[in-house]
Amino acid sequence: MIEEENNSIYEFIYRNIKKSDARIFNIEFTGGEPLLNKKYIFRLVNKINRNLKEKIIKYSLVTNGILLEKEDIKFFNDNKFNIQITLDGSKKFHNQERIGLNITNSFDIIIKNIKEYLNNSELLKITIRVNVSNKNKESIFELIDFLKIEFKNFINKSLSIYFDFLDVSNDDINFLEYFEGTKIIAEIYYYLFKNNINVPYDFNIAGNCMARNSTSVTITPEGKLLKCYSMVGDNNFYYEKDVYNNDVEIKNIPPILKNCDIMHCPLYSKCMGGCGYKEYSNKNGFKINCNYKSINYLNKLYFLFELSNEFGVYIENP
Repeated sequence: MIEEENNSIYEFIYRNIKKSDARIFNIEFTGGEPLLNKKYIFRLVNKINRNLKEKIIKYSLVTNGILLEKEDIKFFNDNKFNIQITLDGSKKFHNQERIGLNITNSFDIIIKNIKEYLNNSELLKITIRVNVSNKNKESIFELIDFLKIEFKNFINKSLSIYFDFLDVSNDDINFLEYFEGTKIIAEIYYYLFKNNINVPYDFNIAGNCMARNSTSVTITPEGKLLKCYSMVGDNNFYYEKDVYNNDVEIKNIPPILKNCDIMHCPLYSKCMGGCGYKEYSNKNGFKINCNYKSINYLNKLYFLFELSNEFGVYIENP
């Protein structure tokens, strides 16, 4: 990334935050693998903090966890980063999926790095996202047991775990039919609940996501702009202007996904039409994706979890 691009991305962020009446902003670094360009991340964050002291900036990082280094802990800790690290199931299944140059056991590297970060920081929050697929679904409970032992001093404190299934086309070996996947997620969260690991009490699919709101944007390393980070690489979704146009304001970049018309739906606020990428990944175009059945099912289950915690209601396996 050349210095001109670095400065133009910073100027775009600075200009839009400075003009806004809002006080709190979220900046997330994702990829690809963002830590391949960590020096740029460090410079950008330091420059934003130095010149926007009147604003509250919350930073997050989505990484595969392999390139987390001990020497960088202070930076992420001082800037109160939320770090999300992805696992593809148990050690066996993760290592089958994550085969890189000279790396055959990335699972152990990632677990070691997470431990090092948690043991040497006070303000960091780490989330482990576990991808659930048709291939690895039977191994997830083994993974939970492993994580509970390995991170017993951090779970429900500085470490949280959540699960979601992969958005892939229905001819992919990893594909799970949506409601089948929902039932698997329900079984996983019930297992977490029985093991005293925090579970969410609210389940949303997209809602007022960045594809449909007026306050979010994705910036590529080249300075291109688009409304949904999942669509990076598809030129059809890039905005006509980029960060080099000094007149571009985030609020004027049009949404690419409309809201659901059924506003009287009792689950409208949890969905608003769902995730357009879920339809796109099934080669149906970027459009409304209604999953009423799944949202309703999981929110009823989470309500029972809450009842159990508050009033001791006994819950059978869903």
